[in-house]
Amino acid sequence: MLRRLTARAFWRFSRWTLRTQPAPTQPTILIGAPHTSNWDFILMLCIAWELGIDVRWMGKKSLFRSWRGPFMRATGGIPVDRDNPSRVVAEVVEAARAGEIFGLVITPDGTRSGHTHWKSGFY
Repeated sequence: MLRRLTARAFWRFSRWTLRTQPAPTQPTILIGAPHTSNWDFILMLCIAWELGIDVRWMGKKSLFRSWRGPFMRATGGIPVDRDNPSRVVAEVVEAARAGEIFGLVITPDGTRSGHTHWKSGFY
């Protein structure tokens, strides 16, 4: 309930207008592109919360250290150890096979700067 209220307040005072389709009813991969600003994170959460989508997103494990960890996990964050990313893939596949309904947000270019192509690891 708090998530939806937060999203509604954001859209009410935002200069943007949200136009939507019905939310997915099965595990779904959502592509957040281009990821060129830290505001993209807030927009993604407000879109998902307005639609009632339980989202998961992946971020480098350093984002989950100290005081940020609980907040990042509460918003759907999955820490990724870039030296051993296979564990994360297995966890996400297991959740999908178990029938958990969520949207997995993947940003093909997480550098927050403009590029002419997506990183090859995204493919």
